[in-house]
Amino acid sequence: MGSDKTVQTRYNIQKNKLMGIDYLCKPNLKLAIVVWDGSVNWNYWQEHLHRIFSDPAYAPMQMQITDLRFSSIGPTIADDEIHAMRDLLADQRERLSLKKIAIVAGDEWRKLKLAEFVLQTISVNSIVFNDLSTACVWLGVNVVEVGQDIKQLRIKLRQNP
Repeated sequence: MGSDKTVQTRYNIQKNKLMGIDYLCKPNLKLAIVVWDGSVNWNYWQEHLHRIFSDPAYAPMQMQITDLRFSSIGPTIADDEIHAMRDLLADQRERLSLKKIAIVAGDEWRKLKLAEFVLQTISVNSIVFNDLSTACVWLGVNVVEVGQDIKQLRIKLRQNP
């Protein structure tokens, strides 16, 4: 019984630990897959945005799926930061091909619906979904393949916090 308590304690520590964001680009699909895992704050998100927008492999991606199902958006990401994300993307808009973003939500609907709205103001068609399969259907990509890629990114994030 003592070992069960130890495992539960480790799980809780891991669950509350700041994790991060990672992504991969699939040139054959013109799809970027972004995974948030654990608690993500504005600093992590801002670093990720600068990294992905400066990545030459990202520029030709026309679609993006962002999986937030196993993350929590920290309190440092509020409405102003969501607008700042939009501004960062708008500054790069001419060199990026991005047309559609599917956001797979966890528990953060209000913030994600705001992100959906502000992205549409710069001609990026975005929708917040509550499951991966519907998001993949909307993008026209294979849910099994995307699910495997998401799983691998999440494993990578958890092994290298």
